[in-house]
Amino acid sequence: MRLRALTHLMVPASAVLISACEGPQPLEPSATDVSVASTRSVPQQTGPYGATASSSSDTRIDVSWQDNSTKPTSFEVHRSINGESGVFALLATTAARITSYSDQAVGFGAPYCYKVRGVQTSGSKTTNSAFSNTACAATVPSAPTNVAAVAAPATYVNISWEDNSSIETGYQVLREVWSGGQFFLHATTPANAVAHADDAVRDGTQYCYQVRAVRKLDHPDGSVTYSYSAPSSTACATAPLPLPPVAPSNTIARPSSSTTATVAWTDNSPRADGFRNYRSTDEGTVWILAGTVTRMQWQGFEDTGRQTEQRVCYRVTAFNAGGESPPSNASCITPPAFPTNVTATRLDAQTIEFKWNDNSSIEEGYQIWMTWGYGVCDGASAGWYEGEDLVVELPPGSTSYRHTEVSVGCGYENQGVNGYYIVSTKDGGRSSAMGVPIP
Repeated sequence: MRLRALTHLMVPASAVLISACEGPQPLEPSATDVSVASTRSVPQQTGPYGATASSSSDTRIDVSWQDNSTKPTSFEVHRSINGESGVFALLATTAARITSYSDQAVGFGAPYCYKVRGVQTSGSKTTNSAFSNTACAATVPSAPTNVAAVAAPATYVNISWEDNSSIETGYQVLREVWSGGQFFLHATTPANAVAHADDAVRDGTQYCYQVRAVRKLDHPDGSVTYSYSAPSSTACATAPLPLPPVAPSNTIARPSSSTTATVAWTDNSPRADGFRNYRSTDEGTVWILAGTVTRMQWQGFEDTGRQTEQRVCYRVTAFNAGGESPPSNASCITPPAFPTNVTATRLDAQTIEFKWNDNSSIEEGYQIWMTWGYGVCDGASAGWYEGEDLVVELPPGSTSYRHTEVSVGCGYENQGVNGYYIVSTKDGGRSSAMGVPIP
């Protein structure tokens, strides 16, 4: 029985092989089978997502994406140089789990587009994921560096930077309007510029600056687009105070009434913001500020409330944020007392006699003035004319004058005369006016 069993188990080898080929267990693949398996590309894993592309210079575009796989995976970066609808070609393959790539084989012009897919290799088998979204970017000029802002001796700030771009068509200088605020375009420079002088500054104020390169691109259809570098770092400087102005000269004071002095001077400094008028009533021992006028105001000063017949002196300084100039020359005057009890008596059709009381002990003389107004009476043109004329200048101590009227406008003087007034004179000026009606 044992011998019969052994004889039954002895099966020819060829039969075993045939049985194995027909059975359910597969054999090892042949060399041809391995080649086919290694080249198949069937999406079997979730693809990367969130692809982005951005440029920070004129020679580089950075691509990044999110890894959505569960196993260590490398990535293929495919690029099109003809936009999203162009042909994508393999650009680079990253190492496992690396989710960014810097494309430095770019030029300036149309956007470059990218999409990424995962690549998983197991033994001799390679499986590719689906592609990510497409991300596009165009190169931008390289940002300037080493930006500096330096206050100059005069009232301006010098901004300088290092030109790092070979494709910019100019630079934009951005300035901060207030501390911690936004930066706004302040100036534009030509290509290859490395400095700008900001003279639109206020004395003693801090200003902060950034600089960015700009590229202008003219398209065949006539449109224009611009690309900008990232802004540079921020540089700040405080605008310097100006030099103090030069002193005024030719200060001249005159009485404009018995209690008022008018002061004029020559401005010798374009840096002056205004002028300070100083008064002395003790021949220059003590000076006090009488008043201030700005540069935009009329170049003169009127000092009211003076004492009649009391000598007063004036001098002027110019000032700005940098300081005050030395004083000008001094000019002294004495406002004279005005005449009183002024009368006018008509002696005949053309003769008037004026009388008054002399109240001044320092007057240099007296003046009689006539005021007038008349219309055109020849019918040739319409209009009304007004003015005043000096009738006579009299020596000091005078108290009367007989005046013969003359023609003014049409007819005799009194047809256009409004009235008369009398003043005493002193130091190039005069007292308060005392008017008298036409008799």
